[in-house]
Amino acid sequence: MRQDTSSRDGASRTVDVTLPVAWHQLDDRQLLYAFDLMAAGVDFDELRAYCFFRWGKISSDTRIPPLAIAEALSALDWMGLPPERPVRVSVIDGHQAVAADFDGVPLEKFIVCDNLYQGYLQRRDDGFLRQMATVLYDAPDIRLTPGERFGVMMWFTSLKDWLSRRFTHFFRPAGAGESGGGSLRDSVDAMIRALTKGDVTKEREILGIDTLRALTELNAQAREYEEMRRQLKK
Repeated sequence: MRQDTSSRDGASRTVDVTLPVAWHQLDDRQLLYAFDLMAAGVDFDELRAYCFFRWGKISSDTRIPPLAIAEALSALDWMGLPPERPVRVSVIDGHQAVAADFDGVPLEKFIVCDNLYQGYLQRRDDGFLRQMATVLYDAPDIRLTPGERFGVMMWFTSLKDWLSRRFTHFFRPAGAGESGGGSLRDSVDAMIRALTKGDVTKEREILGIDTLRALTELNAQAREYEEMRRQLKK
């Protein structure tokens, strides 16, 4: 975008400002800057303003009219929406993260992290986020800043949202008259039983397969089950 500005000597000039247009365009430094602000509880307008000046590389001697700033901030409205795909800080405390979308990540790690994530949602205890980070970054002694903890939460939230849109049959909420809502442990047990076809000797093997491959199979099974129910109702 282009903005008309003025410097301290009163001279008018136009500057080109390049801003990211989606969460997944942010690099680690940009993500951490946003997460630090969000963890500190700044409101949405402040968040966009800080990021506009930082990411747009607007110098301190540049004066932008308030109306122009308000117009420019609308370019960052996407920050108030969930990421369209999983986003995460790739390196924390010197440790490399697993794939953002869990491609190639064992199903067991997804189940462990999902248990911890549900614990965090229920208790709002940051200790759950640190435990998640030890798995997500394969680092038992990892140290996290408040912004990095917020990033762990943001990562798994965006991952769950993305998975629910990709595997619509498996993650479909239970409808009226359907069983559902049981404990998380019940859901995990049902997932494993579906993949092992009831053969407990295959459980360890199943837990080691790729998360996305496992969810693809579970989604297919859920789709077949839905079709069978429709046929029985005819």
